[in-house]
Amino acid sequence: MAWEKRRRGNRRYYYRSRGVEGRVVKEYVGRGQAAEFAAKQDAEARAKREALRSVERQARQQDEDAADQLDGFAKWCELLLAGTLLAAGHHRHRGEWRKRRKRRTK
Repeated sequence: MAWEKRRRGNRRYYYRSRGVEGRVVKEYVGRGQAAEFAAKQDAEARAKREALRSVERQARQQDEDAADQLDGFAKWCELLLAGTLLAAGHHRHRGEWRKRRKRRTK
């Protein structure tokens, strides 16, 4: 969306850019009051889209922060579990926790 000046004269013309079948096409809107009204509507729509993007970006950031906190908590829990199982006489065998066998005494 832009105001353009052509070579001849001092008049400004308002054009909208839009995508049609993968190409960008300029659409002539006009000049004067009608074009100013269209430009104002386009600016308001752009501001609404940007505000929505900002809200979505903030929500995504909050989700990522919560996921990071949850990952840290999960690692802490795994460490606590490992310490507890080691203290109880277990060991890791190929990733699985197993109870150590007691040796037979003769």
